[in-house]
Amino acid sequence: MRAVHALSVVLATLSFLATKEFESFGIERFYEHQARYFKKEAGYFDVSHPDPFSRQSAFYQLHRFAALDSTHWLYKPQCCLRGLVFQSIDSNKVLNVNPLPESKEVVDFIHVDSMLYLIDEDMDVYQSSFPYDSLNTFQVSQNKPIWESSALCFHKPTKRIIFCAAKDGEEGRQRALYYYSLTKKRYHEEPIFYFDADEVLAFLERNNLLKSQVGQRKIQKNLPEVLPNAIAVHPKTNDFYMLSSKERMLMVFSPFGEILDVTQLEDNVYTNPTDLYFNDQGDLFIANENNDCISLVKLPWNRLWQSMTSKKETSLFN
Repeated sequence: MRAVHALSVVLATLSFLATKEFESFGIERFYEHQARYFKKEAGYFDVSHPDPFSRQSAFYQLHRFAALDSTHWLYKPQCCLRGLVFQSIDSNKVLNVNPLPESKEVVDFIHVDSMLYLIDEDMDVYQSSFPYDSLNTFQVSQNKPIWESSALCFHKPTKRIIFCAAKDGEEGRQRALYYYSLTKKRYHEEPIFYFDADEVLAFLERNNLLKSQVGQRKIQKNLPEVLPNAIAVHPKTNDFYMLSSKERMLMVFSPFGEILDVTQLEDNVYTNPTDLYFNDQGDLFIANENNDCISLVKLPWNRLWQSMTSKKETSLFN
Protein backbone atom coordinates (compact mmCIF):
# COMPACT_ATOMS: atom_id res chain seq x y z
CA MET A 1 0.00 0.00 0.00
CA ARG A 2 2.84 2.35 0.84
CA ALA A 3 4.51 1.49 -2.47
CA VAL A 4 1.35 2.41 -4.38
CA HIS A 5 1.10 5.69 -2.46
CA ALA A 6 4.74 6.50 -3.15
CA LEU A 7 4.25 5.75 -6.85
CA SER A 8 1.23 8.07 -6.92
CA VAL A 9 3.29 10.88 -5.39
CA VAL A 10 6.03 10.36 -7.98
CA LEU A 11 3.54 10.38 -10.84
CA ALA A 12 1.84 13.50 -9.50
CA THR A 13 5.22 15.25 -9.20
CA LEU A 14 6.17 14.29 -12.74
CA SER A 15 2.79 15.53 -13.99
CA PHE A 16 3.29 18.87 -12.21
CA LEU A 17 6.77 19.28 -13.71
CA ALA A 18 5.45 18.42 -17.17
CA THR A 19 2.69 21.01 -16.79
CA LYS A 20 5.20 23.71 -15.80
CA GLU A 21 7.37 22.72 -18.74
CA PHE A 22 4.42 23.12 -21.10
CA GLU A 23 3.55 26.50 -19.62
CA SER A 24 7.12 27.65 -20.27
CA PHE A 25 7.64 26.24 -23.75
CA GLY A 26 4.35 24.70 -24.86
CA ILE A 27 2.89 27.72 -26.60
CA GLU A 28 6.04 28.39 -28.62
CA ARG A 29 6.40 24.73 -29.53
CA PHE A 30 2.72 24.50 -30.42
CA TYR A 31 3.01 27.51 -32.73
CA GLU A 32 6.15 26.09 -34.36
CA HIS A 33 4.44 22.71 -34.81
CA GLN A 34 1.38 24.38 -36.29
CA ALA A 35 3.53 26.37 -38.67
CA ARG A 36 5.73 23.49 -39.83
CA TYR A 37 3.51 20.42 -39.82
CA PHE A 38 -0.03 21.47 -40.59
CA LYS A 39 -1.58 19.82 -43.62
CA LYS A 40 -1.32 22.14 -46.60
CA GLU A 41 -4.30 22.50 -48.91
CA ALA A 42 -3.17 23.42 -52.38
CA GLY A 43 -5.27 26.16 -53.87
CA TYR A 44 -5.35 29.56 -55.46
CA PHE A 45 -7.36 32.74 -55.73
CA ASP A 46 -8.40 34.21 -59.05
CA VAL A 47 -8.23 37.91 -58.22
CA SER A 48 -9.31 38.95 -61.71
CA HIS A 49 -12.66 37.16 -61.51
CA PRO A 50 -14.08 37.52 -58.00
CA ASP A 51 -17.63 36.67 -57.03
CA PRO A 52 -20.12 39.54 -57.46
CA PHE A 53 -19.66 42.40 -55.04
CA SER A 54 -21.74 42.62 -51.92
CA ARG A 55 -22.41 46.34 -51.65
CA GLN A 56 -23.62 48.30 -48.65
CA SER A 57 -23.97 52.06 -48.25
CA ALA A 58 -21.70 53.63 -45.65
CA PHE A 59 -21.78 57.02 -43.98
CA TYR A 60 -18.01 57.38 -43.54
CA GLN A 61 -14.89 56.42 -45.42
CA LEU A 62 -13.88 52.95 -44.29
CA HIS A 63 -10.60 52.13 -42.54
CA ARG A 64 -11.30 48.79 -40.80
CA PHE A 65 -14.45 46.72 -40.49
CA ALA A 66 -15.82 43.68 -38.66
CA ALA A 67 -18.95 41.68 -39.41
CA LEU A 68 -20.55 40.94 -36.03
CA ASP A 69 -23.09 38.71 -37.80
CA SER A 70 -24.83 38.62 -41.17
CA THR A 71 -26.66 41.90 -40.59
CA HIS A 72 -24.56 44.00 -38.19
CA TRP A 73 -21.25 45.70 -38.92
CA LEU A 74 -18.72 47.70 -36.99
CA TYR A 75 -16.23 49.83 -38.82
CA LYS A 76 -13.54 52.39 -38.12
CA PRO A 77 -13.81 55.57 -40.22
CA GLN A 78 -10.72 57.12 -41.74
CA CYS A 79 -11.49 60.45 -40.13
CA CYS A 80 -13.91 62.50 -38.05
CA LEU A 81 -14.66 60.01 -35.27
CA ARG A 82 -12.63 58.94 -32.24
CA GLY A 83 -14.67 55.76 -31.90
CA LEU A 84 -16.46 53.25 -34.14
CA VAL A 85 -19.62 53.08 -36.23
CA PHE A 86 -22.26 50.40 -35.58
CA GLN A 87 -24.46 49.74 -38.61
CA SER A 88 -27.47 47.48 -39.09
CA ILE A 89 -27.73 46.34 -42.69
CA ASP A 90 -31.41 45.36 -42.39
CA SER A 91 -32.66 48.69 -41.11
CA ASN A 92 -29.66 50.73 -42.30
CA LYS A 93 -29.50 52.30 -38.84
CA VAL A 94 -26.18 53.81 -37.83
CA LEU A 95 -24.93 54.53 -34.32
CA ASN A 96 -21.66 56.03 -33.16
CA VAL A 97 -19.94 53.81 -30.61
CA ASN A 98 -17.36 55.23 -28.19
CA PRO A 99 -15.82 52.38 -26.20
CA LEU A 100 -12.84 54.35 -24.85
CA PRO A 101 -12.73 57.37 -22.53
CA GLU A 102 -12.82 60.75 -24.25
CA SER A 103 -9.09 61.19 -23.65
CA LYS A 104 -8.33 58.08 -25.75
CA GLU A 105 -8.71 57.44 -29.46
CA VAL A 106 -9.38 54.09 -31.13
CA VAL A 107 -6.60 53.57 -33.66
CA ASP A 108 -7.51 50.01 -34.64
CA PHE A 109 -9.67 47.10 -33.52
CA ILE A 110 -10.54 43.46 -34.19
CA HIS A 111 -13.57 41.31 -33.42
CA VAL A 112 -12.92 38.01 -31.57
CA ASP A 113 -16.03 35.93 -30.92
CA SER A 114 -18.36 38.33 -29.08
CA MET A 115 -15.58 40.62 -27.85
CA LEU A 116 -13.82 43.61 -29.33
CA TYR A 117 -10.13 44.27 -28.80
CA LEU A 118 -9.21 47.91 -29.30
CA ILE A 119 -5.83 49.57 -29.75
CA ASP A 120 -5.33 53.20 -28.79
CA GLU A 121 -2.65 55.67 -29.87
CA ASP A 122 -0.31 54.43 -27.10
CA MET A 123 -0.66 50.78 -28.22
CA ASP A 124 -2.62 49.92 -25.09
CA VAL A 125 -5.05 47.02 -25.61
CA TYR A 126 -8.66 47.16 -24.38
CA GLN A 127 -11.34 44.50 -24.24
CA SER A 128 -14.93 45.55 -24.84
CA SER A 129 -18.23 43.67 -24.71
CA PHE A 130 -21.63 44.57 -26.16
CA PRO A 131 -22.91 47.29 -26.38
CA TYR A 132 -19.25 48.37 -26.71
CA ASP A 133 -19.43 51.50 -24.61
CA SER A 134 -16.93 52.80 -22.07
CA LEU A 135 -18.76 51.08 -19.20
CA ASN A 136 -18.08 47.70 -20.80
CA THR A 137 -14.47 48.36 -21.79
CA PHE A 138 -11.35 47.57 -19.76
CA GLN A 139 -7.64 47.86 -20.44
CA VAL A 140 -6.04 44.41 -20.49
CA SER A 141 -2.48 44.93 -21.76
CA GLN A 142 0.31 44.67 -19.19
CA ASN A 143 3.15 46.12 -21.29
CA LYS A 144 3.78 48.28 -24.34
CA PRO A 145 5.78 47.67 -27.51
CA ILE A 146 8.46 50.01 -28.87
CA TRP A 147 6.84 50.01 -32.31
CA GLU A 148 3.59 51.24 -33.80
CA SER A 149 1.15 49.14 -35.75
CA SER A 150 0.18 49.59 -39.38
CA ALA A 151 -2.16 46.55 -39.52
CA LEU A 152 -3.45 43.73 -37.33
CA CYS A 153 -5.41 40.48 -37.39
CA PHE A 154 -6.32 37.61 -35.07
CA HIS A 155 -4.71 34.16 -35.18
CA LYS A 156 -7.28 31.84 -33.65
CA PRO A 157 -5.18 28.67 -33.01
CA THR A 158 -2.66 30.52 -30.83
CA LYS A 159 -5.03 33.24 -29.52
CA ARG A 160 -2.75 36.02 -30.68
CA ILE A 161 -3.28 39.43 -32.22
CA ILE A 162 -0.75 39.69 -35.06
CA PHE A 163 0.61 43.16 -35.85
CA CYS A 164 2.55 44.45 -38.82
CA ALA A 165 4.92 47.26 -37.89
CA ALA A 166 7.40 49.43 -39.75
CA LYS A 167 10.90 49.19 -38.25
CA ASP A 168 12.22 52.52 -36.96
CA GLY A 169 15.69 53.85 -37.67
CA GLU A 170 17.82 53.78 -40.78
CA GLU A 171 16.38 50.50 -42.07
CA GLY A 172 13.12 52.15 -43.07
CA ARG A 173 12.34 49.49 -45.68
CA GLN A 174 12.31 46.65 -43.17
CA ARG A 175 8.97 45.43 -41.82
CA ALA A 176 8.21 43.04 -38.99
CA LEU A 177 5.35 40.96 -37.62
CA TYR A 178 4.86 40.97 -33.85
CA TYR A 179 2.11 39.59 -31.65
CA TYR A 180 0.09 40.24 -28.51
CA SER A 181 -1.01 37.18 -26.51
CA LEU A 182 -4.62 37.23 -25.32
CA THR A 183 -3.87 34.57 -22.72
CA LYS A 184 -0.79 36.26 -21.24
CA LYS A 185 -2.11 39.80 -21.93
CA ARG A 186 1.35 40.88 -23.05
CA TYR A 187 3.19 41.95 -26.18
CA HIS A 188 5.99 39.60 -27.19
CA GLU A 189 9.27 41.47 -27.70
CA GLU A 190 10.72 39.30 -30.47
CA PRO A 191 9.12 39.43 -33.92
CA ILE A 192 7.58 36.45 -35.66
CA PHE A 193 9.66 37.38 -38.69
CA TYR A 194 11.08 40.33 -40.64
CA PHE A 195 10.63 41.07 -44.32
CA ASP A 196 12.04 43.77 -46.55
CA ALA A 197 10.01 45.93 -48.89
CA ASP A 198 12.76 45.78 -51.50
CA GLU A 199 12.65 41.98 -51.43
CA VAL A 200 9.00 42.23 -52.44
CA LEU A 201 9.98 44.38 -55.41
CA ALA A 202 12.80 41.97 -56.26
CA PHE A 203 10.20 39.17 -56.32
CA LEU A 204 8.15 41.20 -58.80
CA GLU A 205 11.21 41.78 -60.94
CA ARG A 206 12.22 38.09 -60.96
CA ASN A 207 8.71 37.19 -62.09
CA ASN A 208 8.59 39.89 -64.79
CA LEU A 209 5.94 41.89 -62.95
CA LEU A 210 7.91 45.05 -62.36
CA LYS A 211 6.27 46.80 -65.29
CA SER A 212 2.74 46.02 -64.08
CA GLN A 213 0.50 49.00 -63.57
CA VAL A 214 -0.45 50.19 -60.10
CA GLY A 215 -3.26 52.58 -60.89
CA GLN A 216 -1.72 54.75 -63.61
CA ARG A 217 1.86 54.47 -62.30
CA LYS A 218 4.56 51.91 -63.05
CA ILE A 219 6.17 50.10 -60.16
CA GLN A 220 9.68 51.35 -59.53
CA LYS A 221 12.05 50.44 -56.72
CA ASN A 222 11.89 53.91 -55.22
CA LEU A 223 8.12 54.23 -55.50
CA PRO A 224 6.14 51.74 -53.43
CA GLU A 225 6.14 52.11 -49.68
CA VAL A 226 4.94 48.49 -49.28
CA LEU A 227 3.67 49.06 -45.77
CA PRO A 228 0.71 46.72 -45.19
CA ASN A 229 -2.41 48.37 -43.81
CA ALA A 230 -4.36 45.07 -43.64
CA ILE A 231 -3.29 41.55 -42.74
CA ALA A 232 -5.03 38.16 -42.39
CA VAL A 233 -3.97 34.56 -41.73
CA HIS A 234 -5.28 31.84 -44.03
CA PRO A 235 -7.13 29.31 -41.82
CA LYS A 236 -6.07 26.35 -43.99
CA THR A 237 -2.38 27.09 -44.59
CA ASN A 238 -1.43 29.61 -41.85
CA ASP A 239 0.15 31.81 -44.53
CA PHE A 240 0.06 35.57 -43.96
CA TYR A 241 -1.81 37.67 -46.52
CA MET A 242 -0.92 41.38 -46.45
CA LEU A 243 -2.51 44.24 -48.32
CA SER A 244 -0.71 47.47 -49.13
CA SER A 245 -3.61 49.62 -50.31
CA LYS A 246 -1.49 52.47 -51.61
CA GLU A 247 -0.05 50.24 -54.31
CA ARG A 248 -3.02 47.83 -54.48
CA MET A 249 -0.47 45.15 -53.68
CA LEU A 250 -1.51 41.81 -52.18
CA MET A 251 1.38 39.76 -50.72
CA VAL A 252 1.57 36.23 -49.32
CA PHE A 253 4.20 35.09 -46.81
CA SER A 254 4.80 31.69 -45.25
CA PRO A 255 4.61 31.46 -41.41
CA PHE A 256 8.41 31.96 -41.43
CA GLY A 257 8.56 35.04 -43.67
CA GLU A 258 9.25 33.47 -47.06
CA ILE A 259 7.63 35.41 -49.91
CA LEU A 260 5.23 33.05 -51.65
CA ASP A 261 3.45 35.38 -54.04
CA VAL A 262 2.75 39.02 -54.85
CA THR A 263 0.11 40.48 -57.14
CA GLN A 264 -1.31 43.89 -57.98
CA LEU A 265 -5.08 44.24 -57.76
CA GLU A 266 -6.70 45.67 -60.87
CA ASP A 267 -7.90 49.20 -60.29
CA ASN A 268 -11.07 48.71 -62.35
CA VAL A 269 -12.16 45.93 -59.94
CA TYR A 270 -10.58 47.09 -56.68
CA THR A 271 -11.03 50.85 -56.68
CA ASN A 272 -9.84 51.38 -53.10
CA PRO A 273 -9.06 48.14 -51.19
CA THR A 274 -8.84 48.85 -47.46
CA ASP A 275 -9.16 45.62 -45.47
CA LEU A 276 -9.24 41.83 -45.83
CA TYR A 277 -10.24 38.77 -43.85
CA PHE A 278 -10.86 35.01 -44.24
CA ASN A 279 -13.85 32.93 -43.29
CA ASP A 280 -13.38 29.47 -41.80
CA GLN A 281 -13.63 27.83 -45.24
CA GLY A 282 -10.64 29.80 -46.53
CA ASP A 283 -12.54 32.24 -48.74
CA LEU A 284 -10.87 35.64 -48.92
CA PHE A 285 -12.90 38.84 -48.58
CA ILE A 286 -11.48 42.22 -49.58
CA ALA A 287 -13.22 45.37 -48.35
CA ASN A 288 -13.37 47.92 -51.14
CA GLU A 289 -14.35 51.50 -50.24
CA ASN A 290 -15.60 53.72 -53.02
CA ASN A 291 -17.37 57.01 -52.37
CA ASP A 292 -20.33 56.19 -50.09
CA CYS A 293 -20.37 52.46 -50.76
CA ILE A 294 -18.57 49.55 -49.07
CA SER A 295 -18.02 46.52 -51.26
CA LEU A 296 -17.02 43.06 -50.08
CA VAL A 297 -15.15 41.23 -52.82
CA LYS A 298 -15.27 37.46 -52.31
CA LEU A 299 -12.47 35.26 -53.66
CA PRO A 300 -13.50 31.60 -53.21
CA TRP A 301 -10.78 29.18 -52.11
CA ASN A 302 -10.13 26.66 -54.92
CA ARG A 303 -8.63 23.49 -53.48
CA LEU A 304 -7.19 22.28 -56.77
CA TRP A 305 -4.14 23.75 -58.48
CA GLN A 306 -5.12 24.95 -61.92
CA SER A 307 -2.59 23.46 -64.36
CA MET A 308 -0.96 25.88 -66.76
CA THR A 309 -0.27 24.93 -70.35
CA SER A 310 3.27 26.27 -70.11
CA LYS A 311 3.85 24.00 -67.07
CA LYS A 312 5.37 26.92 -65.20
CA GLU A 313 5.01 27.16 -61.47
CA THR A 314 1.43 28.00 -60.68
CA SER A 315 0.81 31.28 -58.90
CA LEU A 316 -1.24 31.31 -55.72
CA PHE A 317 -3.27 33.99 -57.40
CA ASN A 318 -3.30 32.22 -60.80
